[in-house]
Amino acid sequence: MGNVLRNLSDGSWWFTVVFLGVFVSVLAGLLKDQIEWWLLSLSAALDDRRKARECLRRQLIDSLLVDGRYFELARFRATIACVIFAASSVLHFCGPMMLALQPENFVQSSVVWGVIAPGLGMSSMVMAYCAARRVELINAATAELRIRQRLPKLP
Repeated sequence: MGNVLRNLSDGSWWFTVVFLGVFVSVLAGLLKDQIEWWLLSLSAALDDRRKARECLRRQLIDSLLVDGRYFELARFRATIACVIFAASSVLHFCGPMMLALQPENFVQSSVVWGVIAPGLGMSSMVMAYCAARRVELINAATAELRIRQRLPKLP
C-alpha cells in the first residue's frame, strides 16, 4: 500500500498517466476509420467464406442423395470416425491409470505427463471434430432425403 501512495504523490507518475491517456486517445481517433474499414472487410470475407462452404455442403448432400452406394460409404466412414474417436478418448483417459501402475521411480513419468498425455488429448479433440463433421453431414443428408421423399419423422 505504501508503494501505491508514494506513486500517487509522485508528479512523474501523473505526467506519465496523462501523457499516455492523451496519446492513446489521439491514436484511437486517427486509427478509427482504418479499424472500421478493416473490420468491415473482415466481416465481408468471413460471410463470403461461409456462403462458399454452405454451397459446397449443399452439393455434397445432393451427391450423397443421388448415389446410394456413396451414401453408404459416407455412413461407414462416419461410423469408423466415431470408433476412432472413442478409442482415442479411452486411451487418453487410461493414460493416468497406466502411469499409476508403474513403479515409484519411473523416470519417464514426466515424458508421459508432459508430452504424451497432451498429445493424446489433442488427438482426441481432433478425432471428435472429424467425427462430428461427418455425422452432421450424414444427419443433414438423411433429413433432406426424408423431406424429398415425404417420409414421416421417426419418433
